[in-house]
Amino acid sequence: MTDHFWTRRNFGRVAVGTYLGVYLGSQRASAQEKLEKKDLTLGFIPMTDCAPLVIAHVKGFFKNNGLNVQLSKEAGWAAARDGVIQGRLDASHALAGMPLSVQLGIEGPPAPMITALCLNLNSNAITFSKRLGQEGITTGSALKQYLKTNKTLIGSMVFASSMYNYTLRYWLAYHGIHPDKDLRLITLPPADQFRNLQEGKLDFFSVTEPWNQRAVFEGIGFTAMVDRDIWTGHCEKVLAVMEPWAKANPNTHRALVKSIIQACQYCDDSKNRLEVAKLISAEPYLKANPAYVTPPLQGKYDYGGFDSKGEPVQNIKAVEDFFVFYRNAATPYLQGNNQATYPWKSQGMWILTQMVRWGQIPVFPKDAEKLLGQVYRNDIYRSAAAELGIKTPKEEYKIERGFIDKRTFDPSNPVAYLKSFPY
Repeated sequence: MTDHFWTRRNFGRVAVGTYLGVYLGSQRASAQEKLEKKDLTLGFIPMTDCAPLVIAHVKGFFKNNGLNVQLSKEAGWAAARDGVIQGRLDASHALAGMPLSVQLGIEGPPAPMITALCLNLNSNAITFSKRLGQEGITTGSALKQYLKTNKTLIGSMVFASSMYNYTLRYWLAYHGIHPDKDLRLITLPPADQFRNLQEGKLDFFSVTEPWNQRAVFEGIGFTAMVDRDIWTGHCEKVLAVMEPWAKANPNTHRALVKSIIQACQYCDDSKNRLEVAKLISAEPYLKANPAYVTPPLQGKYDYGGFDSKGEPVQNIKAVEDFFVFYRNAATPYLQGNNQATYPWKSQGMWILTQMVRWGQIPVFPKDAEKLLGQVYRNDIYRSAAAELGIKTPKEEYKIERGFIDKRTFDPSNPVAYLKSFPY
């Protein structure tokens, strides 16, 4: 990889003092400003982490902020992405890496997609097939040994710019498995992942719920790893909009972000989790058995497994922070009032390193900080949070911790971080 000049600096600096006081005061006043657009269409994919959008709709947070929102169930991430780019959707539930990927032109012609809000943390898992379980292949180390016999394995993730992809690759590489040389990784929609695992055409997949728990519940697979244990506290999904739309509709955008922050707070209240599970499981949204959705939302995760006769067995463990939407007492790794919704640019910087590491872009961008400033709109988040009386972090970058290999990621030196890996 080509080394680039990278100026080390204090990534935590933001404007303070007089400017900040004027800024926050003006944003509080803007709560009464007229919305440029009240009727919105928001895209979502039927996965459990669409919960903030559903809750904002069902519980009236959108309405309370002057918005009339219609939710559009999208066929897949490409449809949601294209819907936002083409203007069919005002905003959408989106993969953490999607705005960066779209800006960089990885998924087509470059387009100015941005985000001002993280929808949730963690929430993915890696599920192995029943065949692997019966052969005793239940861990990454066992998978590594299995591959030494020259047996071919096929794994799948949902989309290339997803944390499904990046955390899966990170986990495989941690165990000494090269994701592109030692096995075959393919991209499939969740329903196709499930069907292919069921038919014996796939050995493992990486996705969020309800699909891992469905595989366990129906006895076709077991969970080998939850990605909370690969990188604790990573942003999983974001709210994506186009920059021209945000410029044309600043008050509307702020009202949208406010509504979803409120919904994230609601979702993260433990006394609401059962209700959230019932609401999102319904036909207009996930159309899923609540048994696949409720336990993970309540912090009880069934890893599954099989007995000597091949019958499925339960293996329930407490994973209290499997889903984090706003704040949670079990998540001390969060900073800034435990706000999971805050769009940390350091996490975007980490995603850029993985895009280079796995060949999505050829070299690390020289203008990475500028790019992240365009994509991650902390200013809009702060504006919305101020109207809600929420204290936000002064920093936009932080040292990222919680990785399975005990590394830390210093966003001021991403090239050195990249060079520290054998591949």
